[in-house]
Amino acid sequence: MAANLRKKDLLVVGFWSDWEYLNAVIGCALADVQPLSVTVVDLSPTDALEAKAPQLWQIAHAENVQFEHVRESGADVLDELRRAFSINYLRQVLAAGQSVFEETTGSPCNPDWLDITAYDSETLYGLRRDAEGVPTLQPAMLIRPGNVEALGYFHLLLRQAGATQRPDGYDLHGRSIRVINGASAILGSLRTKFIEPPVAITSDIVVAVGATDLGLPSNVVRGGGRSGDLIRPDAAGDWFDLNGARAELNI
Repeated sequence: MAANLRKKDLLVVGFWSDWEYLNAVIGCALADVQPLSVTVVDLSPTDALEAKAPQLWQIAHAENVQFEHVRESGADVLDELRRAFSINYLRQVLAAGQSVFEETTGSPCNPDWLDITAYDSETLYGLRRDAEGVPTLQPAMLIRPGNVEALGYFHLLLRQAGATQRPDGYDLHGRSIRVINGASAILGSLRTKFIEPPVAITSDIVVAVGATDLGLPSNVVRGGGRSGDLIRPDAAGDWFDLNGARAELNI
C-alpha cells in the first residue's frame, strides 16, 4: 500500500477512526508515504482529529505536505464521489462508440446522446456493472472501460431510435431493454451467469453486446430473425446478441 500511495494526493473520507489501535496501524502503514497533500473530510473539529490520531496528524502535517480539513459528512461526500465516478465511466462508454456510430449511420451524434441521466449512486453503479458485464451480485472492478466501442455504438443506436433511459436500461416502444457488455462471452453461458435474485429488476429484452451466440438447442427459439439470435432464459427476458437485437428492435 505504501508503494502505491507514495508521493500521491490523499483524500481521506470519514477520518479519523475512534479506535486508537486502528489509527496506530494505519499510521504505521503510511509512515513512509510522504504524500503531496492530504485532504480530510470529517465533521469533527480539527483539534479533535489531532487528539484522536496524533501519528496520522503528524504525517498529514509533515514538511511540504498540503493539508486541508473539509468539515462535511463523509458519507455524503463518498456518495458524491461514487456518482461522479460512475457517470464519468458511463460517458466514456458512450464516447467510445461515437465514431463508429457516425461512420455507419452517416449521421452526426447528437451531443445529448452522450449524456448520462443523473440517477442516484446505486442506480449508476448498477449501470456500470452492466457496462462491465458483471451481474448484480458481483462488484464492478474496472477503473476505466476496456474495448467498449461496440457497446457504446449500440447505446447510441438506441438513443437515436428514441429510446428513453430508465434505471435498468431503456424503454423503446413499450419494451424495457437492458444492455450489458458481453465481449468475449458465449451468450448462453452469460445468460446463466446473469440468473439474479428475484428482487433484481427484470427487462423484456437483454442485449449482450459482443457476445457470441452458439445457439443452445434447448433454449433457442427460431422465429423470423436469424437462426440462433434468441435465447429465452427463465424469468429474465429474451436475450439477444447485437445483430439479433437490431433485427428484433428494427434499429
